[in-house]
This record gives sequence, structure tokens and C-alpha cells, in this order.
Amino acid sequence: APAVGKPLGAVSFPSGARLVALVREGEAFAPDGSTIVAPGDKVVLVGQREVMPKAIRLFGDAKIQARDIVIMGGGPMAAWLCRALRDRALRVRLFEPERERAETLAADLDWVTVINADATNQDTFRGEYLGKADVFVAITDDDESNILGGAWAKSQGVKQAMAVVQRPIYLHLLEHVGIDLAFSPRVAAMREINQLMDDSAVMALSSVSRGALDVYRVRINSRSPAAGRALREQVAPEGFIIAAVQHEG
Repeated sequence: APAVGKPLGAVSFPSGARLVALVREGEAFAPDGSTIVAPGDKVVLVGQREVMPKAIRLFGDAKIQARDIVIMGGGPMAAWLCRALRDRALRVRLFEPERERAETLAADLDWVTVINADATNQDTFRGEYLGKADVFVAITDDDESNILGGAWAKSQGVKQAMAVVQRPIYLHLLEHVGIDLAFSPRVAAMREINQLMDDSAVMALSSVSRGALDVYRVRINSRSPAAGRALREQVAPEGFIIAAVQHEG
């Protein structure tokens, strides 16, 4: 990557893009101009949509290698996920044991390989080389099946296992059974609604690397010390970056 081995201050970023976080060996931090990017690092880039391809090329090959995604379950949520993944550099395989439902999905999702089988069946798992998959998403209507399926896939070599559970009570347990990421639609909906209703001056938006680095939206008022001053004049604490500004929409 062209930016590797150089201080970020010497990297020619396109106007409207910046590197706001760097994850190295599982630890996230906000970089400064003296930070040198190394092979194996993960970087978080923020920028105007039209300049992002140029910014991304500074940190890697623009040709993204296709990733192998396995989805266990053929319910409505799985179908929505497949539609969201369309037109990306992904190979998507969806496993649905009910034949009629599998045929319906195959007709509706012609960019997805739909397989009429149980992804956790040992013969199917080995025959389809699912252990080599990059991501395994367990998204059936049954929480227990999703937990067991995700844990089984991870134990068989899948790089990243995800499980969707309806009951939030399970969320804190899944990390201990080998599942990398767990989601509850109820919790996700609650957070989304809360963010839409929250009009407070300071609001937490997300975090990087499991809370090591936090992202906040701050509403500036006339009494703010930052109001009316150029960003280069701001004295910011170490480890703090203004990543983006929303101005008049």
C-alpha cells in the first residue's frame, strides 16, 4: 500500500478525506501526523463519498478480493440481508432446509447460490467446504439454532461467526461460546429509534474496536469555545479528532 511506512503527515490525502482511527493488534487509537501505518493495521477512513476510492487506494489494492459469505436460514431477514449484499465483491451462499422455500428464494435472489440443505449437517458442511468461509451468519427463526450453528461453524474453522438472536438475554453469553458478533433486532431497533429521537447536545454514535475509541456527535451552540474559530486554531486533547462537520444539512 502506498501509505505503508510513511508518517501520516507525509501522506497526500485527497481533500475531504482523513484517517480517524487505527487498529493495531486489537488496540484502537486516534493517530496523529507522526503515526506510521504498518502492514496488518486496520484503518478507519472518513470522507466525502466521491473521494473515498482515491483515499482507499492509499491503503491497499483497489481490487477487493471476493469474500465467501454463508447464510444459515431462509427467512425474511435472510432475504433482506441478501438484497443488502447485492452488487458487492461477495460470494453469497444461503442454506435453507425446506425445499419449497429454497426454490422460492432461488427464483427471487438470482445473484445468490441457494442450497436446499442444513448448513450444520456434517456432510453438507464438509462437502461445501464451509470451514473455509470468511463469514458465517446464523439467521434462522430459532435463537438456539443460531447459537449452536454459529458456535459449530466457528469451531470448524470459519473466520468470523455471527448469530442473530431475538432474545437480548443471550447477547452477553455468545462471546464465550466462540461467536464473534451477535445481534438482536429488538436491541438494534431500540437504539435506532433512540438515536432518531435524541436531540441532546452530545450523543454517542458508535465505538471502534469494542469501545477502545468512541465516536460522538456534538451540537455546537453560540457559547461553545469552538464556535467561529478555524479548526487549525482549536487546541484539542491528545487522542481526539474532528472527523466530520455537518453544516446547514
